[in-house]
Amino acid sequence: MQLELSLYAKQSMAWDALHIGVERLGYGGARGGGKSHFVQDWQIYRRLKYPKTKGLIVRQTYQELQDNHIDPIQERFGHLCRWREQKKRFEFPNGSILKMGYIRYPKRDLKQYQGGEYTDICIDESQMHEDVVRQKLLGSLRTKKERGIVPTFIETFNPGDIGHADLKKTYIDRHLRGELPGNMAFIQATVDDNPAVNKEYVRHLDSLPEKLRRAWRDGDWTVFEGQYFTEFGHHLREKPYHIEPHKANIYGSLDYGDGEAEDSGATSFGYWHVGQDGKPHRLFTYYRKAQAPSTYAREIFEQCQSFYWTGGVIPKVVFADPSMFVKKKLDDGTSRSIADVFIQHGLPLVKANNDRVNGWRIMRHYFGETDGEPNSYYWGDGYNSEFEEYLPLLMHDDNRPEDVKKCNIDHVGDESRYFYIAAMSMGTAAKVRANRKQNSIAKAARMHAALQKARYGETGLR
Repeated sequence: MQLELSLYAKQSMAWDALHIGVERLGYGGARGGGKSHFVQDWQIYRRLKYPKTKGLIVRQTYQELQDNHIDPIQERFGHLCRWREQKKRFEFPNGSILKMGYIRYPKRDLKQYQGGEYTDICIDESQMHEDVVRQKLLGSLRTKKERGIVPTFIETFNPGDIGHADLKKTYIDRHLRGELPGNMAFIQATVDDNPAVNKEYVRHLDSLPEKLRRAWRDGDWTVFEGQYFTEFGHHLREKPYHIEPHKANIYGSLDYGDGEAEDSGATSFGYWHVGQDGKPHRLFTYYRKAQAPSTYAREIFEQCQSFYWTGGVIPKVVFADPSMFVKKKLDDGTSRSIADVFIQHGLPLVKANNDRVNGWRIMRHYFGETDGEPNSYYWGDGYNSEFEEYLPLLMHDDNRPEDVKKCNIDHVGDESRYFYIAAMSMGTAAKVRANRKQNSIAKAARMHAALQKARYGETGLR
């Protein structure tokens, strides 16, 4: 069968990269670059070239597959393959198969691909998925070695959404630093690479608000639509400095990961100093995954105890995820919570206020400025890498815009929220105490003046 393809310049670059041995390709960066067509071309080519092989194209929903792949493939390549609606796949005369897959809920939907064997996997709009989707599908990328076929894993994506951080770290950052290994490649695509794109669509991209235009039109990975904390920025960053132990007003915040498995959530801990002016300073971040609670507790305590800049002051209080305090019955009949493990290792945990919406609002206040000065700070120089990287990537929840969308990088945001709520309460309490003191002084002064008047008359003189 004759396969005729017409590739644009960037599509040709991607095609050539795969032909010289690249196994994992990131292709994207902006909208309208012809990425979906490239995915279809590559899959059809491979299914025809290698009989009895399987390919997989993944989107988030079946409707997206229908609109972006199933209908276009039937229109473009219907003479080469046959669509089987019930099995959701294209079948080829040489025994090859191209499966259409959708993953909306990873825990449920990924099961159907585990244990499978695909020669080529393409995740179209990969930014819509958490990293666990990529890792699980990579586990299904294989073929029989004796056939001499190099399996390929292609991801197309744009800036933004839940996968932004992982894709930026995997492809963009390493590409810019020249650190991508030889079996990986990234091809930057923009709407200007696609001569067939509708001109009205280009004008639409050009007319978008600045941040959205930079992300969708230019492929700028520093901004994206849906960003929750637009106030967050480097204006909050400060250099480390010595804090005398007796002046170190130290607190902690903690969000616990959900297990020791490789795909478990991360445990994030923040180490905070509250200055004499009441402003919070985040000194360091501890961030780790897939460890036992006792390991987290021991390492956090040791990092606090050995922290050079404060002389190893242990937090007065650690504001922790309330779910950590739920006790579970053990085999010996006793009850124990995750919080108990941390407390036994010397960390003074208390239940944090878990008010999400009000907590995010308070964080926005602390990321802002008053009279030209930041309301809070964090230390740079690598002490808060995850805090600095992940907070700007948190997004609005689609169904509840006032809330942050839950995702695999929200742990540092959650534990930060626990502390900022407490800091606001501490600040309010301090103001109340100060007002009470001022009122008491004023009241005492009035009483003194009244006594003076009673004793010495209007002049108040002895």
